[in-house]
Amino acid sequence: AWETIKKAGGYDKDSSVCVFISWLVPIGTVYLMSLPFTVLCLVPIFPAYHRHNVVSMSALWFQMLGLAAMSVLFLGIGEQGKTYFKLSTLGTMGDLMSSG
Repeated sequence: AWETIKKAGGYDKDSSVCVFISWLVPIGTVYLMSLPFTVLCLVPIFPAYHRHNVVSMSALWFQMLGLAAMSVLFLGIGEQGKTYFKLSTLGTMGDLMSSG
């Protein structure tokens, strides 16, 4: 995957874009695969009368985990979040409260 990114965008493996993508891919995968993982892997373990609750609650928890991780990634919290902040135009906007 890194070779494709490097060839397409001319980015170095240690560049900010590649670092951000390396965090975004697993977090996005957890978010997007929460329902299929739940239905295919967790549901067969439980009896039929509990399956609806298992699907609802486990997909909810996996998606909450993914959204929490994405919020850290996109809102500039921690070292990984600062990477997106530097790459986006948010870093050059300044303070929104003082612009009014």
